[in-house]
Amino acid sequence: PCLSCATHALGQMPLDVTLLAADGAVLDRVQKASDGQFTRQIASALGLEA
Repeated sequence: PCLSCATHALGQMPLDVTLLAADGAVLDRVQKASDGQFTRQIASALGLEA
């Protein structure tokens, strides 16, 4: 978001961050819903080698 929107919507915006290895494999993933609930999927839970 722009800086103005980010200020007014602090903590309300959904977010999805995926950490990738150099080969493109997913190492970690964190999601935040608009209600503030976090979900995390680490590589071992996804069946990938970390």
